[in-house]
Amino acid sequence: MNVLDFQKMKDEGRKISMVTCYDYSSARAVAESSIDCILVGDSVAMTMHGFSNTLSATTPMMALHTAAAARVPRQQGLLHGHLLLQRDAAAVTRSQQLGLLILLLAFIVYVVVRVG
Repeated sequence: MNVLDFQKMKDEGRKISMVTCYDYSSARAVAESSIDCILVGDSVAMTMHGFSNTLSATTPMMALHTAAAARVPRQQGLLHGHLLLQRDAAAVTRSQQLGLLILLLAFIVYVVVRVG
């Protein structure tokens, strides 16, 4: 599934189903279902790391969890839901954050080409 598939579903008025996953095992279970998309959202900061809000989700944290979900061979789309360059730790510069996201996207493309 890709962006054009999502647009086609929207144009046809079809509902898009999405499930949040933060790790390989959860994403693998969803991959065996009829769900349209796997979402790796910034709520990972609260549900997996115990923070009190989603603002604590850093780019490295999101990259780690998105990469884990991306390793699963699947037909579903994968959505990385994080406010880009939001309030990450001061030690990580914006260019470092962007670099991490570029590496993550390259990894996802590699996995999709290799597996899919």
